[in-house]
Amino acid sequence: MKMVEVDTSTRRIKVLLVILFAIFIIGAILQYQRNGSFQASETVANSGPSNRIEVSAEQMKQAWPLTVDHGWVSCERGGDTLVFTDDSGKKYGINGFGISQYGSIDPIVAVQPPDPSFYDASGNYYGPPKKPLSPLFDLAQSLCK
Repeated sequence: MKMVEVDTSTRRIKVLLVILFAIFIIGAILQYQRNGSFQASETVANSGPSNRIEVSAEQMKQAWPLTVDHGWVSCERGGDTLVFTDDSGKKYGINGFGISQYGSIDPIVAVQPPDPSFYDASGNYYGPPKKPLSPLFDLAQSLCK
């Protein structure tokens, strides 16, 4: 009977090793499909200057949505994390992945001047309180190619 227990135990170990190997292979395939290589996302994201561009209030004029006058937008982690970096090097997330990694950009988003068309008959303002981030989002996303 002891022989059967050893065989069962050996089989379990072999099955476990096969399952772990299969999980490793599937992970490698998914990584390759996502990044186009077997390199880690961090390496791909930081592989060159094309992943970061300087932006400023002077360039974007009225579309500039922030209280700081310039910084850099970037695409990180294989293309799913959009980031704004200020002069001090502090990073802010522009999209959900960026926010979960670096925190929200909301503290430096400028308040939008009230638009008269957003007042109701009672005089209550219901327009957007902050400027839209779409110009920065679009620029950062264009770097993710």
